[in-house]
Amino acid sequence: MPPRVYIDGLSEDSFGTIADLLKPYGKIRSVAFPVNLFTLKSSDAIVEFESEESAAHAAKALDGTTIAGRTLQARQQREYRPQSLKEPAATRPYPNEVDLGEPSSSILELTSHVNQELIEYLARRPEALRSTDISSRKFEEIIAELWRGFGYEVELTKQTRDGGYDVAAIRSSRVREKYLIECKRPTGHRPVGVAVVRSLYGVLKAEEATKGIIATTASLSRDATIFVADHQWVLDARDFDGIYGWITEYLRLKQPSAG
Repeated sequence: MPPRVYIDGLSEDSFGTIADLLKPYGKIRSVAFPVNLFTLKSSDAIVEFESEESAAHAAKALDGTTIAGRTLQARQQREYRPQSLKEPAATRPYPNEVDLGEPSSSILELTSHVNQELIEYLARRPEALRSTDISSRKFEEIIAELWRGFGYEVELTKQTRDGGYDVAAIRSSRVREKYLIECKRPTGHRPVGVAVVRSLYGVLKAEEATKGIIATTASLSRDATIFVADHQWVLDARDFDGIYGWITEYLRLKQPSAG
């Protein structure tokens, strides 16, 4: 896989500026602008360079640069990591962490149903996502509630026969969208294997859906990560950190508008 630089804070309409900025660092193979699932806009760029040296130089030079009022965050990654952060969750604060104070109820009291109160609890105690007090089915219901909060109609498949995915999220806005979400809570935090991702890809094609997403409290194996990267326009993944990002986005959308 060609060396890549991920640049947060860029949009496709600034492509001309980006191309000019990157020229001094070496030969560029491609520039892509993944679309944000919630805004249907691009807010970052993936730049592939011919050499590791060029990618490292560009990442170091561009990180912290301001363009059109936006401060960029640039990082080099040799392998695709689906919406995950660099450091282990146990050793760093969460991004955009929601300060809701101490929870008034325990996880056992809250898991009988999924609602905003449970999501707020998980914002305070994200490690509870891995707790045995949350069953695999409850995890699927949590993911469904998050996407309901994002403005989608959601459908949970039956527990006995899920058809290769657990949650369908559908919305008609600018265009009609249908996302198929496979939820995985592997024991011992084992990585999700490539067979799961390949299966979702097959179901995605059969259903003619917009995109397939793996949502897991663990991570993806190397082969699964590569498969997602090779099909990044129709497949995506969210690990433990990525799901926490969904939680914070859900609560942000639930906040009453000022004025």
